[in-house]
Amino acid sequence: MGRNINTLKVGKFIQRSRKFFEESQGAIHSLSLDKDGVLYAATNNGLIKISNDKTASLSFEDEGKKVNFVYCDRDNKICFAVENKLYLIDNNKVQLIATIDEDIISISQDENKTLWFISKEHLYKINSDNTVSNTRSIDGVGQCLDTYGDGKVFVGSSHGILALVGKRPHWSSFIPYTTNILSNDVRAIYVDSVGQIIYGTDKGAGMHDNKSYWFDCRHSSAFTKEKVNCIAADKVGGRYYGTDIGIIYQRDGSYSHWSSRRWLPCDKVNSIAVSDDGKDLWVATDCGISNIKSCEMTLLEKAEHFQKLVEKYHVRKDGFVTIRELYEAENMDNGYVEISDNDGLWTANYVAALALKYAVTKDEEALKCARRSMYAMLKLTQITNIPGFTARAIRYEGEEGFGDGNKEWPLAYDGSCEWKCETSSDEMTGHFFGFSLYYDLCADDKEKEIIRNAICGIIDHIIDNDYRLVDHDGLPTTWAMWSPKSLNYDNKWGFEKGTNSMEIMAFLLTAYHMSGNERYYNEYKDLVQNHHYAMNIAHHKIEEAHVCHIDDNLCFLSVYTLLRYEKNPDIRSLIYMGLEHHWSYERIERCPLWNLMYGALTGKTCDIDTAVQSLIELPLDLIHYTIENSRRKDLIWDTEQSAWDEDPQLLRPLPYDEKPINKYDYNPFRPDCHSAGLRAEDGTMFMLPYWLGRYEGLIEEQ
Repeated sequence: MGRNINTLKVGKFIQRSRKFFEESQGAIHSLSLDKDGVLYAATNNGLIKISNDKTASLSFEDEGKKVNFVYCDRDNKICFAVENKLYLIDNNKVQLIATIDEDIISISQDENKTLWFISKEHLYKINSDNTVSNTRSIDGVGQCLDTYGDGKVFVGSSHGILALVGKRPHWSSFIPYTTNILSNDVRAIYVDSVGQIIYGTDKGAGMHDNKSYWFDCRHSSAFTKEKVNCIAADKVGGRYYGTDIGIIYQRDGSYSHWSSRRWLPCDKVNSIAVSDDGKDLWVATDCGISNIKSCEMTLLEKAEHFQKLVEKYHVRKDGFVTIRELYEAENMDNGYVEISDNDGLWTANYVAALALKYAVTKDEEALKCARRSMYAMLKLTQITNIPGFTARAIRYEGEEGFGDGNKEWPLAYDGSCEWKCETSSDEMTGHFFGFSLYYDLCADDKEKEIIRNAICGIIDHIIDNDYRLVDHDGLPTTWAMWSPKSLNYDNKWGFEKGTNSMEIMAFLLTAYHMSGNERYYNEYKDLVQNHHYAMNIAHHKIEEAHVCHIDDNLCFLSVYTLLRYEKNPDIRSLIYMGLEHHWSYERIERCPLWNLMYGALTGKTCDIDTAVQSLIELPLDLIHYTIENSRRKDLIWDTEQSAWDEDPQLLRPLPYDEKPINKYDYNPFRPDCHSAGLRAEDGTMFMLPYWLGRYEGLIEEQ
């Protein structure tokens, strides 16, 4: 542990969370925030307000009817329209201020505090004596309205943008026939503080300098190409575009895409309201309202947040840690911890994260939790009653599947539980990774002896069975293969050759490190000198169009274990050769764990900034929401997968807060998820890279 050439000091950053208000009023058409942070919402069944997370309906003459829009004026008064009537709320009193012959659809107030509103056919003005003037007919169908300065009015219609100009006010039209506007169909319009027009159409968004210059999604990817329904802006440079597939947030030349269900009740966005500082965003959809709040947070605070979630929701009997299955979508309080194929692997990652945390902080609570889950891993090594053979998982009476007669779940020798057989190389990789870190960073003498015996038992079993795991039925398991005669001479193991070579080298060297038993080092040397296992590692990654990531994860866990113990420069050189190639190929993924492991092991630049950015982007909840990014027009698709008979996927993964949530052994190039909010990852996927970065001196908290 110490300062590294890659060390990045990280201070506070913006972290977002959301809360839904899925109201019975139906679709939400329009939103407006007053200066006190109270939200007003126009619905199919009246006007509601939300204050301090409490929702209330407002009473007025036309209560229960559809409210077309709501608007907060410069004096903090609320205007709203029901059909052809315009109402004003002043000091909590609702009064009717105008009635016209048409439905009112939008309103704005200029800097002189004059209110302007439109129907589909006309522009209206409320005069100083509260009378209403029918100012102009609208070319096409009126759809949106904004004002700038004193009496500068801009209307978006099905006939382009209409600007009210001249001593004798008249319309000047911006249409494709005479200008470079994107489309006639202008659905949203916003005039910024310097008079530039930001507009949204059925073909995307753009802006106009209010003279002759046009700039839009044809020129810059910072503008969305999606159909735009509404536009909002804060006072710190953020712009928000509401589309049929979510919110596009644009600031400082880049943009983010927020869609359902991670950020919104559903994808069609009808209206947006945002506080001046951009920290309080409200989004109206056809299914309700989302409140997206921003706060400042440190990486350490985020790590503590995830540890609390893990301990509350992801720890099952004995201390196993993995995914939580939810009985009710998105409800973390109503579910159970999954009994998985790889309980040992994922629990080992949590143990490793806490061991690294303890090494950095000497936090006794971290040690306590690490010890508990470490003993759960030990139980997997003991419950089979087969010396050195480790179970995948354990289940108890009353847990799902217990006693169902599944042959892969034999009853434990003492009758206390059932254990899952068919143990794979994944499990062994996890055990050696987690045990080795706990052994080196946390264990007392008694625990070291227990771990040492477990590790030596496993490796003895593997060596004695021709580098295989042999199950309770006397047959080798499917994937636990480390034998030279298979890896080197059987093409069926071509993809696993390098990965499994690295695994067994890490296993043997770990056992030797803990025990000093020369048998393990002699076996290690034999694999290197007589079976070219180190050379196998030198190019262990087979480039396969980024379609499978299970072995990628196993390789990084194994190489981190192996290089901590291997000191021979000639062997290290071959290991580094493989690591360099592997990380260069996976670099595009911005995986925080793999980047930080690469930097820690090589001392080279490791895209530490993008690793930290990935940690920042990880949402505060890790629920598998239904996400359908594939509808987006901004995505760039790859075609290489066709050579592997795989479905197309993205050329580059999306940011972590936009793509589906999954562990690092899952394909991040896939844009969609259909889990319906019924699963939640545990926070180890943040904690492990964060605490590894802290331990290795790659991350420092400011």
